[in-house]
Amino acid sequence: MARKRPQHTTFAETVAALPAVPDPGDEEEWGRTGLPGEAAFTDARGRRWHLVRGGLDLRTARRLAVQADVLLVGHWLGDLRDVPADGRQACWQTVKKTLYAAQAPDHAAYEYTSADGTLTMLLLAEYC
Repeated sequence: MARKRPQHTTFAETVAALPAVPDPGDEEEWGRTGLPGEAAFTDARGRRWHLVRGGLDLRTARRLAVQADVLLVGHWLGDLRDVPADGRQACWQTVKKTLYAAQAPDHAAYEYTSADGTLTMLLLAEYC
Protein backbone atom coordinates (compact mmCIF):
# COMPACT_ATOMS: atom_id res chain seq x y z
CA MET A 1 0.00 0.00 0.00
CA ALA A 2 1.33 3.44 -1.00
CA ARG A 3 1.99 6.00 1.67
CA LYS A 4 0.86 9.60 1.39
CA ARG A 5 3.51 12.19 0.76
CA PRO A 6 3.99 14.81 3.46
CA GLN A 7 2.22 18.12 2.79
CA HIS A 8 4.53 20.91 1.50
CA THR A 9 3.74 24.48 0.65
CA THR A 10 3.38 25.14 -3.04
CA PHE A 11 5.37 27.68 -5.01
CA ALA A 12 2.25 29.84 -5.39
CA GLU A 13 1.73 29.86 -1.62
CA THR A 14 5.38 30.83 -1.06
CA VAL A 15 5.14 33.71 -3.54
CA ALA A 16 1.87 34.89 -2.01
CA ALA A 17 3.53 35.02 1.43
CA LEU A 18 6.31 37.35 0.26
CA PRO A 19 6.05 41.05 1.24
CA ALA A 20 4.63 43.39 -1.38
CA VAL A 21 7.10 45.16 -3.66
CA PRO A 22 6.66 48.97 -3.77
CA ASP A 23 5.08 50.27 -6.95
CA PRO A 24 7.68 52.05 -9.16
CA GLY A 25 5.23 54.95 -9.45
CA ASP A 26 5.52 55.46 -5.69
CA GLU A 27 9.29 56.05 -5.70
CA GLU A 28 8.94 59.68 -4.62
CA GLU A 29 6.77 58.55 -1.71
CA TRP A 30 9.61 56.30 -0.57
CA GLY A 31 12.12 59.16 -0.92
CA ARG A 32 13.95 57.49 -3.78
CA THR A 33 14.29 58.99 -7.22
CA GLY A 34 16.25 56.19 -8.89
CA LEU A 35 19.83 55.95 -10.02
CA PRO A 36 21.36 56.53 -13.43
CA GLY A 37 21.33 53.36 -15.48
CA GLU A 38 18.05 52.20 -13.97
CA ALA A 39 14.90 51.89 -16.06
CA ALA A 40 13.67 55.28 -14.80
CA PHE A 41 14.88 58.09 -12.59
CA THR A 42 14.06 61.69 -11.71
CA ASP A 43 16.70 64.39 -12.20
CA ALA A 44 17.36 67.39 -9.97
CA ARG A 45 14.84 69.49 -11.93
CA GLY A 46 12.10 66.98 -11.19
CA ARG A 47 11.89 65.63 -14.74
CA ARG A 48 11.18 61.93 -15.06
CA TRP A 49 13.41 60.04 -17.51
CA HIS A 50 12.96 56.54 -18.93
CA LEU A 51 15.84 54.41 -20.20
CA VAL A 52 15.86 53.85 -23.95
CA ARG A 53 19.15 51.94 -24.08
CA GLY A 54 22.32 51.62 -22.10
CA GLY A 55 25.84 50.60 -22.92
CA LEU A 56 25.99 52.90 -25.92
CA ASP A 57 28.91 52.48 -28.29
CA LEU A 58 31.32 55.38 -28.75
CA ARG A 59 29.83 56.53 -32.07
CA THR A 60 26.28 56.72 -30.73
CA ALA A 61 27.41 58.41 -27.51
CA ARG A 62 29.41 60.99 -29.51
CA ARG A 63 26.38 61.77 -31.67
CA LEU A 64 24.10 62.17 -28.64
CA ALA A 65 26.67 64.32 -26.83
CA VAL A 66 26.03 66.96 -29.49
CA GLN A 67 22.41 66.29 -30.51
CA ALA A 68 20.64 65.35 -27.26
CA ASP A 69 18.44 67.96 -25.60
CA VAL A 70 20.12 67.34 -22.23
CA LEU A 71 23.59 66.07 -21.32
CA LEU A 72 24.14 64.96 -17.74
CA VAL A 73 27.54 63.92 -16.42
CA GLY A 74 28.49 62.75 -12.96
CA HIS A 75 28.79 59.97 -10.45
CA TRP A 76 26.34 57.09 -10.79
CA LEU A 77 25.09 57.59 -7.23
CA GLY A 78 23.25 60.68 -8.37
CA ASP A 79 25.66 63.62 -8.14
CA LEU A 80 24.92 64.70 -11.71
CA ARG A 81 25.56 68.04 -13.40
CA ASP A 82 23.93 69.47 -16.49
CA VAL A 83 26.43 70.35 -19.22
CA PRO A 84 25.49 73.47 -21.21
CA ALA A 85 25.54 73.31 -25.02
CA ASP A 86 28.76 75.32 -25.31
CA GLY A 87 30.64 72.96 -22.95
CA ARG A 88 29.58 69.66 -24.47
CA GLN A 89 32.49 69.26 -26.88
CA ALA A 90 35.07 69.77 -24.13
CA CYS A 91 33.16 67.43 -21.84
CA TRP A 92 33.05 64.76 -24.55
CA GLN A 93 36.81 65.05 -25.16
CA THR A 94 37.40 64.35 -21.46
CA VAL A 95 34.92 61.53 -21.07
CA LYS A 96 35.56 59.62 -24.31
CA LYS A 97 39.01 58.54 -23.08
CA THR A 98 37.50 56.67 -20.14
CA LEU A 99 34.23 55.48 -21.68
CA TYR A 100 34.14 51.72 -21.08
CA ALA A 101 37.77 51.76 -19.92
CA ALA A 102 39.12 48.79 -18.00
CA GLN A 103 40.75 50.98 -15.35
CA ALA A 104 38.86 53.05 -12.78
CA PRO A 105 37.20 55.47 -12.97
CA ASP A 106 35.30 54.64 -16.10
CA HIS A 107 32.14 56.02 -17.65
CA ALA A 108 29.09 54.39 -19.16
CA ALA A 109 26.68 56.06 -21.57
CA TYR A 110 22.89 55.79 -21.35
CA GLU A 111 20.19 57.22 -23.58
CA TYR A 112 16.98 58.38 -21.91
CA THR A 113 13.76 59.97 -23.08
CA SER A 114 11.53 62.25 -21.03
CA ALA A 115 8.30 60.88 -19.60
CA ASP A 116 6.29 62.74 -22.25
CA GLY A 117 8.65 61.58 -25.02
CA THR A 118 9.61 65.07 -26.21
CA LEU A 119 13.21 65.28 -24.94
CA THR A 120 16.25 63.05 -25.26
CA MET A 121 19.10 62.89 -22.79
CA LEU A 122 22.58 61.43 -22.80
CA LEU A 123 23.78 60.41 -19.38
CA LEU A 124 27.50 59.83 -18.91
CA ALA A 125 27.79 58.17 -15.53
CA GLU A 126 31.15 57.73 -13.81
CA TYR A 127 31.79 54.54 -11.85
CA CYS A 128 34.64 54.07 -9.42
